[in-house]
Formats: sequence, structure tokens, C-alpha cells
Amino acid sequence: MNKQKLIIIVLSVALIISNIIWAVSYFNLDIFCDYQVGFLKARTQLSEQLLSVMPVVSTGKATRKEVITAAKLNGSVNIERETQSLVQVGALTFKFDKYGNFLELLKD
Repeated sequence: MNKQKLIIIVLSVALIISNIIWAVSYFNLDIFCDYQVGFLKARTQLSEQLLSVMPVVSTGKATRKEVITAAKLNGSVNIERETQSLVQVGALTFKFDKYGNFLELLKD
């Protein structure tokens, strides 16, 4: 094989390898960006929920209905799970006493 053919083969292989590396890096960056967008949306929703709930629970006399209504205030949250004295609305979990009065906000 002459020298020119060898150089062309080596350069072709190098080009293919560099394109593969570029493509893998691009797809990894795309996946990372999608993850970050999802993370930021979840944190924004959590912040909105906390800001809507704080005035209600800071009074110290908040009822179950008031707290749940405030947590759903921004309209993007409609998920509600209830177990015994705990109610989860979106990313927030609230604890109530047996009379329905707010006790504490639990961290997930």
C-alpha cells in the first residue's frame, strides 16, 4: 500500500471517530438539559406551593380545607393523597390532628 492511501485511511478513521465522539457528546448534553428542565419545573412548582401555603399556615389556626385549597391555588396541582393524618398535595405533605387542624409541613 502506498503512503497516500494509508494517510487517507487514517484521516477517514479519525474523522469517523471524531464524529462519533461529537454525536455522543451532543446526545448526552441533550439528555442533561432535559433533566435540568424537569428539575427546575419541579422546584418552581414547589416554590409556588410554599408561597401560597405560607400565609395560611402562619396564622396557627389553619384548617385542613384551607391548607389544601391554598396548596392547590396555583392551579397546576391537582394530585392529592390522604393517609390517616397526612395529606399530600403535589410535592408538599401536611400533617393534621384528629380535628383537622394543621400541625406541620413534612419534608418529602
